[in-house]
Amino acid sequence: AVRQCAVQWVAEEKLARLRPGVEAVFQSDAITSDLFVSSLAALEMLDGVNPADIDKTPASQYVSPLLADAKRPVGVRVQALRLVSPRDAALTTELFNSLWNSGDATLRREALRTWQGGKAVEIRSRLLALAADTASDPGLRLEGVLALATLAAGGAEAGPARQQLVKLLHDENPVIVIEALRGLRGVPAGEGVSRTDLDRLIDRLKQIPGEPSPAERELADQVALVLGGWKLPIPPAIEQLATPRLNSQEEWVASLSRGRAADAESGRRVFYSPAGPGCVKCHTVNGRGGKVGPDLSRVADTMNRLQLMQSILDPSGEIAPQFVAWTMETRDGKTVTGMIVHENEGKTVLGNAEGQTVELKTAEIVERVPQKTSVMPEKLFERMTVQEMRDVLAFLEGKKR
Repeated sequence: AVRQCAVQWVAEEKLARLRPGVEAVFQSDAITSDLFVSSLAALEMLDGVNPADIDKTPASQYVSPLLADAKRPVGVRVQALRLVSPRDAALTTELFNSLWNSGDATLRREALRTWQGGKAVEIRSRLLALAADTASDPGLRLEGVLALATLAAGGAEAGPARQQLVKLLHDENPVIVIEALRGLRGVPAGEGVSRTDLDRLIDRLKQIPGEPSPAERELADQVALVLGGWKLPIPPAIEQLATPRLNSQEEWVASLSRGRAADAESGRRVFYSPAGPGCVKCHTVNGRGGKVGPDLSRVADTMNRLQLMQSILDPSGEIAPQFVAWTMETRDGKTVTGMIVHENEGKTVLGNAEGQTVELKTAEIVERVPQKTSVMPEKLFERMTVQEMRDVLAFLEGKKR
């Protein structure tokens, strides 16, 4: 905190002679995200950038060089990976390979997470091999499966990714199987995957003697969500194994307060999954994610577990003024509804529940009507198993200063 204050003081006082001290921050492996961002802002201000325009500075000017510099400490490169746009032109296959070949587990993990956010197709061969490699680190394999789900959701490379997810349904690690099932939830029915691909897993679950383990129950829950998404009947044996679906907020609150322990790391994967509830489309955590909704990097500083739970179960129950949705009409009769993401320089940008934005000319807006419902989708919990909700809550509860 002291070093961060010093960096900010140097920038505000425009003490160019102390610039080397600011640059030295990027030689520390223990750099925090706050100090990283503050130091970047300080360099920009020392270079004459108006503080109000700092967000407009392209990553290629400050962040990308730090990421590409193999001599920088791992901690610095990790912070750069989290901050750079996942679609930045600097994120080449060559850069990914250099990060991967460093052998550092943290760099590998963070590189997978960044490329998954926008350039997974460019490392598809690596992802397919990693997901299939049972000798690889389980954590890295899970990151690979999560990235494959992004490819499987659609696009020219969807076929191989979908086939690999199907193969993973028979993996010996139940957590890998669960991640593969979650990925298949994002695949439209009949598009390279069918009900028969689940038969072997379903038959295995049918043969469980006695009370199922928590992992087996979660597998049944995942199968039920996949089949439900495909509008296919759920076998009675799976319905008996699966957690009964909850129909009210009270039931959800009661269920989330008991049961198996939560897994924050699993919750992170649910949060970022393209086939899960879609949190990542609108929300950012530690630099990664959408910009339409509030940044959740420190959500636990302002919300307790019950409040987090209620915000997911009933997003329109209590909406902070800055997150109210608006319906705006322009002079030409165009009507757009969304949350105000950005409004200055004569432009008003609205964001919707899919994380998409629409830009309007502020002067052309003739009417603004506040909405009583949140941009955040209703019944979001129907896109998750009870355990997934429990895990997401654990993930968010850990986001604090």
